[in-house]
Amino acid sequence: MIKKDSVKPWDELYIKVCDKRLRLLLADGGYERWLVMWPGLGATAEQFTSLLKHGPKMGINVISLDPPGHGFSEPWDKDFTLSSV
Repeated sequence: MIKKDSVKPWDELYIKVCDKRLRLLLADGGYERWLVMWPGLGATAEQFTSLLKHGPKMGINVISLDPPGHGFSEPWDKDFTLSSV
């Protein structure tokens, strides 16, 4: 499902990974080069709006995502602590 905001020059997409919904922001100018941005702990895809806006103007497609449990992405059901390994 793609939700396009006419004010923002990128697409907002939701994809399924391991039965969980992840949110991507995609600025695709049809170029060969891609830049994938993964926000740090506690951050969201909006952290890279400047790159999403200007990347295609510089010949670079940009993907920014909300990691699981951040922004509008669903959290994982798994326990990723060291004690669970």
